[in-house]
Amino acid sequence: MNQKAELFLRALRGRSEVYQFTGKYHKGTTDCENALIFCRSQTPKDQSAMAHIEIEYAHILESGLNDYDRARELIEMALKRVGRKRNLEIFAKCLSVLGSIFWHKGDFAKALECFQKVRRIQKQRNYLKGVGTASHNMGIVYWNKGELDTALRHLKEALAIFKKSNYQMGIGMASNNTGLVYYNKGDLRAALSYYQTSLHIFTEIGHKMGIGMSAGNIGTVYRVREKSHIALEYYHKYLSIAESIGDKRGLGIVSNNIGGIYFARGNLNTALRYYKKHLSISKDKGDRWGMSCAYGNMGIAYHDKGDLVTALQCYEKDLSLSKELRDKRGTGIASINMGRAFMDTGQYDAAKKILKDAEKIMENIGDKINLSNVYIHFSELAILQENRKTARQFAQRALSLARETGGKIQEVAALRMLGVASFGKTREQQKKALACFKHSIRIAEKQNLRLEQAKSLYELGKIFVKTGKDREAKQSLEQAKALFKGAGA
Repeated sequence: MNQKAELFLRALRGRSEVYQFTGKYHKGTTDCENALIFCRSQTPKDQSAMAHIEIEYAHILESGLNDYDRARELIEMALKRVGRKRNLEIFAKCLSVLGSIFWHKGDFAKALECFQKVRRIQKQRNYLKGVGTASHNMGIVYWNKGELDTALRHLKEALAIFKKSNYQMGIGMASNNTGLVYYNKGDLRAALSYYQTSLHIFTEIGHKMGIGMSAGNIGTVYRVREKSHIALEYYHKYLSIAESIGDKRGLGIVSNNIGGIYFARGNLNTALRYYKKHLSISKDKGDRWGMSCAYGNMGIAYHDKGDLVTALQCYEKDLSLSKELRDKRGTGIASINMGRAFMDTGQYDAAKKILKDAEKIMENIGDKINLSNVYIHFSELAILQENRKTARQFAQRALSLARETGGKIQEVAALRMLGVASFGKTREQQKKALACFKHSIRIAEKQNLRLEQAKSLYELGKIFVKTGKDREAKQSLEQAKALFKGAGA
C-alpha cells in the first residue's frame, strides 16, 4: 500500500473513532465499511489493516449498537486474517471484544476467560494501557457477579495504570465503575465522588455515552437519598443523550431508573410502564442481566398492587436468570422478594429459608442496603410468628444499616417495623411505638415516599384502633387509603 493510500485509510479510521467517541455509531460503521471496501481494492491486500478495521467495526457494533452476532462474525474474520499467534496485538484486541460480547450476553465465565488471556498477553507485550483495560474489564465482570471486593481490587489497579498513562477515557470509565462498586457496598458518599469525577472527565473529552452513563449513576445516588427531583434531572439528561446517539441499552437502563422514581413516589402504573420498556429493550438485545433487573422490579410493583400471582411469576423469572448468570447480588435481591411473597402467602418456613440465603449473599458481598432489606423482612416475619423481641432486634439492625448507608426507604420501613414490634400493653411501649410510626411517616412525607407513607399510616391506624382512639384511627386509615389508591395499589 502506497503512502497516499495509507493516509486515506488512516483518515477514515480516525474519523470512525471520533464518531464512536461522540456516540454517532451508524456514521462510524459507515466509515468502517468504506475503509474495508478501500482495502479490498488495493493490491496486495493489507490483511493486518483489514483486521484492525474489522475489530474497530465489531467494537462499535457491540458497545454502541448491541449487534453482538455481527460483531462476533467480524472478530472471527479478523482472527482468520492474521492467525492467533502471528500478531499478538490483534489477537489481544479480538479477545477483548469477544470478552465484551460475552459480558453483554451474561456469560461471565467466558468473559473473564477472555479478559484474563488479554491481560497475560498485554503483560507479555509490556503494554501498560492494555493491562489496565483488561483489569478494568475483569473488575466489571466481578461486579456483575457480586464479588465486590475482587471487583474493587481490579478497578483500582486499572485506575492507577490509567492515571500513570494519562489515559483520560480510561480514568473516566474506571472512576464510574469504581463508583458502582461503592454504591453496591452502601458507601454512597464514595460512589458519588467517583461518579462526579467520571462525569467531569467525560464532559471534558466530549464522550456522550460516558456523560449519559455517569449522569444516570449520579441520579441513582440521589434517588436512594430520596432527592427524586435532582435524580430525575440527571436521568432525563441520560435519556436525552441515549436517544440522540441510539444507545438502546442505555435507554433500557434509564427507563428502569425512572421507573424506580415513580415507584418510590407511589405511582405504580407509571413505574410499570417504564419497567416494561426496560424489559422489552433487554429482550430485543438479548441482555439477560437487563431482563433479570426488569422482572424483579416489575414483580415488586405488582406485589404492591396486590397481584401476588403475577409478582411471583416475575420473581421466579428474575431468580432463574440471576442464577443462570451467576449474579450473586441479583440472586440475593430476587431471594428477598421471593421471601416477601412467601410471607404474604403464609409460607413462613419457605420465607425464612430463602431470606437466610439472601442474608448470607448480602453479607458475603458487603451489600449493606440490601442487607437492611433482609432484616426488615425478618422483622416482619417474626411479627407474623408473634415473636416481638426478635422482630425488634431485626428492625433495629435494619435501622442501623439504613442510617449508615443513607437509605431513606429502608429507614422508613425499619422504623415502621420497630413501631409494630415495640407496641404492647404498657403506656411506655405504646408511647415508643407511636414515636416510631410518626418518625417513619415524617421521613416518608418529607421524601415524597407516598407508598411507604401509606404503609406506615395504615399500621399507625391499626395501633389507634387497638388503643381505642377511634377518631385518630379513622383519620390515619383514610389517609392511607387515599395514598394507596393514588399509587394504584
